Amino acid sequence: MILASSVSNRATMAGGVALIAVVLLALAATTYVSAGRIVDAELKDNLEQVWQRTNGFLVEGAPGGDNGNSGGPGHPQDTNSTPEATNGTPKNTSGLTQPNPNPLTPNDLLDRDPLETPGLPIGTIVYVTDGTNVQSGMVNSEGTTVELEQDDVAAIETAITKGKTTTNKAGHSFTRLELAGEEYIVQINELDTPGNDSATENADASTVLFTAIPATDANQTKENLLLIQAVGSAIALLIVGCGVWWWVRRSLRPLHNVSSVAARVSQ
Repeated sequence: MILASSVSNRATMAGGVALIAVVLLALAATTYVSAGRIVDAELKDNLEQVWQRTNGFLVEGAPGGDNGNSGGPGHPQDTNSTPEATNGTPKNTSGLTQPNPNPLTPNDLLDRDPLETPGLPIGTIVYVTDGTNVQSGMVNSEGTTVELEQDDVAAIETAITKGKTTTNKAGHSFTRLELAGEEYIVQINELDTPGNDSATENADASTVLFTAIPATDANQTKENLLLIQAVGSAIALLIVGCGVWWWVRRSLRPLHNVSSVAARVSQ
């Protein structure tokens, strides 16, 4: 009778520890998934900022320019009025640059180096193409621009033409690629040229802007989080298990004493 009670209590202890282990595992998994989503969302937000910044630079030109108006870097001077010499005789304007009636044509966009966009993070990869012309490169650890490897170019072109992407509510398309020896998160969308649809209407193909930033830090953060959750759960389970074991032994001590006395009496 006493032995059966002892076995039952030990089984109860084991069941309690197992239940606590399941709860801790579920809690750790839920926390890891939730935190991982937050990390991924922040990474996507950073990538969207890079894409928007690069898009704005290509569309609006270098800082200080104002999208085709005179005086900005990369824009021709206004020659609508005929310059006159000091003696009142019109000058010969045949050698002057004439105003561009369509300042946002694909050729103009691709004449600008997207990697000159201010504030690009280290490791950023940019690839712009209208189907014929390409501007591409990567910001290295020294903050300078380097050309992409052929394998990376091939992977990017495949992602643009055939890649599987996920699209958020804003219509931005994302995917992940192995580039430059590490995992990157990628955004692929057509250039956004508000108020100037002729840029895409005159193109043989839409101008696509591909931007990518390393996902290494985010992945490392999630791995660290997983390690912390695993270690924390193991320590918590060990503490709880030891506590339950001590409590059960303490509870069974009177029964053990009674059993010892009964054994001596029977002898």
